[in-house]
Amino acid sequence: MKRGILAAALAAVLACGVAAGGTCAFASEGVGGAVLVVTGTASVSAAADGCTFSGVIETVGDDLEAASVRSGEVFAAVRSAFEQYGRVEEEHFSVYPMCGQGYTATRCLRFYSEQAEKAEEMRAALSAAGMTSLDGAVPFCKDDAAHRTEALRLAVEDAKSKATQLGAEGQLVRAEEMFCCMSRSVSPSGEVTYDATVRAVFARVPQGEGRRPDTQENRNAA
Repeated sequence: MKRGILAAALAAVLACGVAAGGTCAFASEGVGGAVLVVTGTASVSAAADGCTFSGVIETVGDDLEAASVRSGEVFAAVRSAFEQYGRVEEEHFSVYPMCGQGYTATRCLRFYSEQAEKAEEMRAALSAAGMTSLDGAVPFCKDDAAHRTEALRLAVEDAKSKATQLGAEGQLVRAEEMFCCMSRSVSPSGEVTYDATVRAVFARVPQGEGRRPDTQENRNAA
């Protein structure tokens, strides 16, 4: 999946050509100074389409049936409280005897909503409905692959700009994805950030041309 996204990003960059601007973050010469290795970084903001989070309902009863019935009652209240925000799915349910007396029923749930901006409101409603615990909300974007591709494309553009400033005259030889991830937090405006870092290798001279003639002019330019 990562290779496919990076390949799409590289195809877009190579079609657009070298971008201007940027500053050097890291560079090192290859064997004989034939190549230049540069890291490129970029960030892309996108509107969060929703969020997902998990939670647990724990109930106790004198016997297995009592604990199960009580768990079902709380589950029904939770579904009713959440229906205006999205959907809820049951991931696991178990009932087991406690060490002393009685039984405990544990029900693990997963919540999905396209109203990420109402995360705190949803948590309050679920807590009031009887949830025992709730995990933090994780945002999601429906066009996740497209946003990752754009972040990687811009990171390669950044690397090309830095390589040009450092003296690379040839084409991009290869690029490797070092990092590409979406933030787990949502901004006040409802956006998430995709951060990408790539390691790109560039030819020192245009491919196919070899080394420039050993003239005084070229030595001065070097």
